[in-house]
Amino acid sequence: MQLLLFRVAILQISSFLYAAGCFFDSSGSLRQVELAHTTSQKSLSTTFSARTNSDAITVIYSPEVLHSPDCRLENVQSPSKVINLQDNLAAITCGIFTDCCHLNNWLFDQVILQNQIFGSELLITRLATLLGEYMHHKSLWPLRPFGATIILLGYDPNNGPKIIEIDPIGNCYDCRYTSIGAGSKDIAKNWDRSKDPTKMELKHLISESLQLFLKANEDSESDFRCQEDEKFCIELYIVGQSVPKLCKINLTELFTSMKSHSSDESWLMTKLEEIILQTTQIHLPPTFGNLGV
Repeated sequence: MQLLLFRVAILQISSFLYAAGCFFDSSGSLRQVELAHTTSQKSLSTTFSARTNSDAITVIYSPEVLHSPDCRLENVQSPSKVINLQDNLAAITCGIFTDCCHLNNWLFDQVILQNQIFGSELLITRLATLLGEYMHHKSLWPLRPFGATIILLGYDPNNGPKIIEIDPIGNCYDCRYTSIGAGSKDIAKNWDRSKDPTKMELKHLISESLQLFLKANEDSESDFRCQEDEKFCIELYIVGQSVPKLCKINLTELFTSMKSHSSDESWLMTKLEEIILQTTQIHLPPTFGNLGV
């Protein structure tokens, strides 16, 4: 009997301590929400997204170690992963692996339901609203917030390209550019705020995005550091008027070459023009099954 009372007391104390993080403190902060924001940015990869007036892009840097069979056992954080939901709509998740898996599958279910019930595609703005409401509901006591941040990357024929970021408690941000994952603050701070990405050509926006990773790598105080002997992969995703469907392009070789051609802008522009021309023949098929894997 005493053991049972002791266990009940421990449970009540644990519930009280957890609840304390779900209510506002004297400074107006929510401890659980703050921790969820921190956790959602501890990805194993780095993502930068931006949009012109006709296209939206995402550049993802991932160390090759992510492909190790032991990676998931050693890290609860998930690498940023792009999920193709529709021809012109994708989701990029970043944070705790299991939370990202759950949200990816939830997003795909919404797209399937929209198609089965209404026979139409789901608009990116509507999907962002639904996701924001779902994530906010899950952040209310006694549930913990998701340890994940999601970016919706898409093209709406009526409103053009869209990049919408949804944080762990469901806030939605319509962004011109944003960065999530490891070292994301260092990537974002290197963006020249006097430059409006919506007024750039696609090739110039891709060039500026790649330069952000180079600058962050050269900064000795940056959390984003690509070691000289580290194997990595840099992938580019494009959606919008310039491509028929969501496209994925491997830019690892180009990024490596940029280090020796850093001052030759004409060389980079020529290479990017060639890459963009090739994208009309490349697209990603829809993803089925467990979307977190």
